[in-house]
Amino acid sequence: MPNLKSLAARSRGALLGAAVGDALGWPQEQNSNIVGGNRTRYVDATPDFRDWERYGGGQYQRYIDQVPAGSYSDDTQLMLATGRALQSEDWFAALTRRELPLFLLYSRGAGGATLRACRTWSTGPEPWVSGTTQKSQKATEMYFRAGGNGVAMRIAPHVIMHATRPIEELVARVVQNGIATHGHPRALVGAAVYAVALHVLVSTEGTLEFGELPARVEADRSWQSPEMLLTNVPSEWMDAAAEQNRNFMGNWTDTVNEMVGMLSLVEDVARAGTRGDDLGTLERLGAFNKKWNGSGTITAAAAIYLASRNAPRPMSGVLRAAFVKNADTDTLASMTGALLGALHGPDWLADLRARVQDREYIERMADDLTARSLVEERPVAGTKDFVHDRSLRRFKEQLQVRHGEGQVQLPDMRQGRLVTNFELESSGNTRAHRWIVDVDGQTLFIDQAAKRSNAEVSDRMRQSKAQEAALDARAKKRTTEQGRFVGLTLRVNDLSSIASFYSEGLGVLVERVGPLELLVGGTVRFLEDPKATFGMSIVLLAFEVPDVSAAARRLGHGSRGFVEAFRSTDPAGHDLDIRSTRK
Repeated sequence: MPNLKSLAARSRGALLGAAVGDALGWPQEQNSNIVGGNRTRYVDATPDFRDWERYGGGQYQRYIDQVPAGSYSDDTQLMLATGRALQSEDWFAALTRRELPLFLLYSRGAGGATLRACRTWSTGPEPWVSGTTQKSQKATEMYFRAGGNGVAMRIAPHVIMHATRPIEELVARVVQNGIATHGHPRALVGAAVYAVALHVLVSTEGTLEFGELPARVEADRSWQSPEMLLTNVPSEWMDAAAEQNRNFMGNWTDTVNEMVGMLSLVEDVARAGTRGDDLGTLERLGAFNKKWNGSGTITAAAAIYLASRNAPRPMSGVLRAAFVKNADTDTLASMTGALLGALHGPDWLADLRARVQDREYIERMADDLTARSLVEERPVAGTKDFVHDRSLRRFKEQLQVRHGEGQVQLPDMRQGRLVTNFELESSGNTRAHRWIVDVDGQTLFIDQAAKRSNAEVSDRMRQSKAQEAALDARAKKRTTEQGRFVGLTLRVNDLSSIASFYSEGLGVLVERVGPLELLVGGTVRFLEDPKATFGMSIVLLAFEVPDVSAAARRLGHGSRGFVEAFRSTDPAGHDLDIRSTRK
């Protein structure tokens, strides 16, 4: 059982680690809608936030969503919403009748399953209740097919609240939280497994051995028992699940077995320590398959792998999660960051801790949950101020007639302060406006998009044509000069380990071409930089060697027998594709 000082630091570490990982990974996320596409999406992995822009408003009301550096997405928003709900006398009612409907007002980058459930709660019925219309029945079917990571991303506050209580109670509460938005076992089992991993780390004293975390999670029986996980689920939900899928419990058991298999894989690879194959492992888990890499089970397994492999160097783990290509990077980095924060506390986040959005609010939330976990007397919020679609509409109408700054009352009856409001850049016949509201130290970005009048559209078209003509005129005056590519240089913090890895491990020619510079294979330069971090450059280096099997053994990839190719990672975190020399 953690002591007060330890739990307070680890609680802050978990919530701040989640927020920092979210903010780092959001621009690179496969569905971030970043302006510029992959050209601006993929950058070097550095421990720094960046300003960026994304498309908001959907297909027919598109506008430019300006995202300041350090901003977090729906992952952190929902985590904080869960935390607020836990401060109430009836936390599930507060979550479903207040927090989730209110989330529709300020959500940023939320998934379809969560938004559909929020809309349903805002109009009255539970999302698992099938109505009489074809539309409502279709919505219920989609609810029970929702197996994404939208549950796992938000449940860290439960772990803090139950740090000193039986783990069986924790996983039951997590699944109860989960059914508010998701009905598929992959969402619920994945969230329970992630909660167990967080609980293990919050309670861990001393160092964490490679592979220890997945082994301890796999050994825990609480999340593997359907009866235990479904303790707090109402019978009506069980009936609805059985009606949608007669083999629901069989699918649940299959999901548990699937999760056990992924944890076994993670344990085996994580025990290889720094010689592990990050990309190969994430690929085997399914983290790069866009069809299902947002699954609750896959994201939980991938986050546990990255946290276990990078326990001695937590920032490297978050950077790997936040900048890996073709992945759900905001959620993966958020969950990885929370795990590493639960183990180490917040200090490893360095200046990112101070620069992440709403840092003080997040720290107060962590401290409050810690106090409640230790049964200290804390204020308990009522749950009578429910939010519904009508109150949301009224609030937006009131914002539209407001001028300047001042106090506002949110639909949940909290008092906020309107900080500023302005029009956003939009396309076609869309007009978009943003209001920024501060509520108890949390920043809410409230956007409203609407259709422009015909007169406004015509005026915008005239202005656009004039601007295009001016740009064309300037472009004709420009002259360009052809450049040429002269080589690739990667920054690392230890040249000696790089030299040993490539010369002794791969048998590649290594030349020292300067006091702080190596040339490997006559092609790639490595420059020593004390600020370089593990995995900071997003590149895949391809090498050919005469004996692939021998190279695999030298690099600690086990006795693979005869192989024609394999993936590995060098001591600086660069991904390698190693193949047999072409004849």
